[in-house]
Amino acid sequence: MVVMDLSMPHGKDGLSATSELKKLMPEVAILILTMHDDDEYLFRTIQAGASGCILKSAPHEELLLAIRSLSNGNAYLHPSATKGLWKNT
Repeated sequence: MVVMDLSMPHGKDGLSATSELKKLMPEVAILILTMHDDDEYLFRTIQAGASGCILKSAPHEELLLAIRSLSNGNAYLHPSATKGLWKNT
């Protein structure tokens, strides 16, 4: 499992790093850590191959829940993301 930040130094971003990592190691679960509570970022993380997405502002209990979820082979989206997904369907 990898916990990936969307904002990274030196010109590399978490989305392209996620995409590259999934090509090299398709079985790896990637949890995106982001400050962006935005549907567009959420869709882009899913397209890049992430297994989950959580906000940096989430309580640490939610981060642990997300990590456990991915460890068990499941996906995880922060609650406000799921609200946005339902709204856009």
